[in-house]
Amino acid sequence: AQAEHIPMHLGAMLSIITNVLKRYQLEDLKSGDTFLANDAYHGGGTHLADVTVASPVFHEGRLIGFVANMGHWPDVGGIKPGAAMTEGCTEIYQEGLRIPPMKIFQAGVLQEDLFSFILLNMRFAEDRPADLRAQAASNQLGIRRLLELCSRYGVDRFLSLVEGVLDFNERTIRVKILELPEGSWSFEDQLDDDSHSPGPVPLKVTLSIRHRPKPHMVFDFTGSSPQRIGAVNVVYEALFATVAYVLKATIDPELWSNAAFERVVQIVVPEGSVLNPRPPAAV
Repeated sequence: AQAEHIPMHLGAMLSIITNVLKRYQLEDLKSGDTFLANDAYHGGGTHLADVTVASPVFHEGRLIGFVANMGHWPDVGGIKPGAAMTEGCTEIYQEGLRIPPMKIFQAGVLQEDLFSFILLNMRFAEDRPADLRAQAASNQLGIRRLLELCSRYGVDRFLSLVEGVLDFNERTIRVKILELPEGSWSFEDQLDDDSHSPGPVPLKVTLSIRHRPKPHMVFDFTGSSPQRIGAVNVVYEALFATVAYVLKATIDPELWSNAAFERVVQIVVPEGSVLNPRPPAAV
């Protein structure tokens, strides 16, 4: 689910679980755990104000998935408050407090020390506990809904239905691609500047449509600008979210938004470019 004006959030949110599992062993996850993250380079989202909250879902002691949501917090510290947070920034350290995936609730208990440390680094800190409670509560609702499905269908059937949804969306996308001609097309555009260095920021993409061995698309962003000093850089997860959204909107707006796009779309983008920067580039 997503607000209609922020498709970026849903696509960029996919990476938090991968990053949670890089930092924590499966045996370290417990019912009632909730993770908080905002760092664009470690699965938080597109920039530091996008705060992601994720929770594992257990059925009779078995990990069956995660629920997650992302919300834009009005302030996360940094050089300037609110929406102006990246103005003047030349590296991500200036944008605010960077939070990799960390347990903000452990077995249902708020980790007060960690949260007080986070709040100390933010303006308007008195409002942030309500944001966290709202995001954590929405995860609890998601957990209840998933467990209701497991009770209705059985956990193995539920997991097979999850795979079935992904498979169905993948087949649908490939059928839509088959309706398009094979070939390659290129397009170039530019930003006027990055607010620090004079001169344009070139953006380039070559789109290739292939029908074999299976219908798929390749988006090659080679030729786009190297990463810039100013906060115009976009991390890979945000780039993928953008590509998936444009593809969905173009070939079939009724396509479900899920990870099936990862099976069909290949993105080529040089590391160290404005569309796949290395930290600590501002984003």
